[in-house]
Amino acid sequence: MPPLSRRPSPLHRCFVLGLVALALGCSPSDDGDEHTSGVPQEPVRTALPDSTLDTPRHVVLISIDTLNASALASYGGDADRQPHLDALAEHGTVFVDALSPASWTLPAHASMLTGLYPEHHGATAPNLAIASEQPKLAECFQQAGYQTVGLVDGGYMKGPHGFSDGFELWDDRGEVRRNHHVAEKGDPFHRARRFIDSRDDDRPLFLFVQTYLVHDYLHFRPWAATEQDHDDAGRERLGCLLGEMECAAEFWTAVQRVYAAEVRQVDRMLGRFLEKLEDQGLLSETLVVFTSDHGEGFDNVLKRLHHGGRLHGDQLRVPMIFAGPGVRSAAIEGPVSLVDLAPTLDDFVGLGCSDEAAPLDGVSLAPTLRGETAAPDARTIFAYESYYYTEDGARKKRGRKRRDWVLRAAVDDASWLIERRGAPYELYRFDDRDQLEPRATLDDGTEELARRLGTREPAELPVLTIRETAALRAELEALGYL
Repeated sequence: MPPLSRRPSPLHRCFVLGLVALALGCSPSDDGDEHTSGVPQEPVRTALPDSTLDTPRHVVLISIDTLNASALASYGGDADRQPHLDALAEHGTVFVDALSPASWTLPAHASMLTGLYPEHHGATAPNLAIASEQPKLAECFQQAGYQTVGLVDGGYMKGPHGFSDGFELWDDRGEVRRNHHVAEKGDPFHRARRFIDSRDDDRPLFLFVQTYLVHDYLHFRPWAATEQDHDDAGRERLGCLLGEMECAAEFWTAVQRVYAAEVRQVDRMLGRFLEKLEDQGLLSETLVVFTSDHGEGFDNVLKRLHHGGRLHGDQLRVPMIFAGPGVRSAAIEGPVSLVDLAPTLDDFVGLGCSDEAAPLDGVSLAPTLRGETAAPDARTIFAYESYYYTEDGARKKRGRKRRDWVLRAAVDDASWLIERRGAPYELYRFDDRDQLEPRATLDDGTEELARRLGTREPAELPVLTIRETAALRAELEALGYL
């Protein structure tokens, strides 16, 4: 059974984020030091104005790297409630079965911000950038007259990979990630609050915020200190996740508690950021999109660990929540993809960026957000991997410039098919969310799924190579990619 049942879906004219804050109150003040104890302060209840807008003036896109959909109570997980995230889900449109087209940061975010599958945007290995001719979401906003701002955590999100195109302000200060005890004041949510405080611009705003806060749970930072009962060095912890060493069951219990603590910290930071938008009079005019690039694996028994090199549900199922003016309250079942995000924002906000001569892989979900359609049309969703693979539970790497596939997957509302080059298909029912019961043979429906998968090949794109500087390498090492 899916984790959420479909709710009634009236089109709200009252801005749902105002209702969120009305129900939950303010977060700790901007000058507070909430991360030292890991315990949020008691909220102060504040009434917020309603909005009469049917279309948002501003758009904020938030990507929490490595956040499993199953880690959120609003997605049916066992986690404690996350007040601000749960409220977004309750009052916005939740896509219950949103999937990433890749299982690691670079290709997944490139798909999110182009509307193209990895084999079509070209950023499929660590030293490959998004093909320059591919349109980017920020460029569409910029052409429509928006102020475009990107505040990210560095690593694979560095500008040279193509992510900064279309952003007039791009801040990728990844050095904060190299400090295993990173202070809260270095995180992108804090930078976003400071930006909102100092902003003096009459144009509509497109703000993209990306953070590795959850991704970096291995660092056992201050707000997760109460969950730490292991003395392992960070490299040893990463060795467990990469399948390079055997670790006790207690380790897996501990790291999942720390992971959950990071999710709670993200919720607190999100609440403080939403409060800042309200303080500046922007919240009632803003569409907030909350998502992730991929998930994370903790199943040591099946050797489904970490991320990269697999295309199972623990890595591809991600949250995707829209809340703001003109968005109905609904939980929408059925597979959709991160490649749908760019065309959805184009359509919903009215950017006018669609190009029939260069169609995207994604489709617009805007009619579903508005309540014009109950759900998007059923279709096949794809995923792709050309760099990482797993062998006996350990994550391995291929050649850095290769774009040909090593793993690919096709998913519809009945089946989940994974193909590894030179190996038999791996097949599951779509409703087998933990994928514990592999199906032995293809039937008529899954044979058609395999046929569709077999027709997909990489696009002919120029190879844009990234020079790996010492600073970038240090960031990627801190993130566990090298």
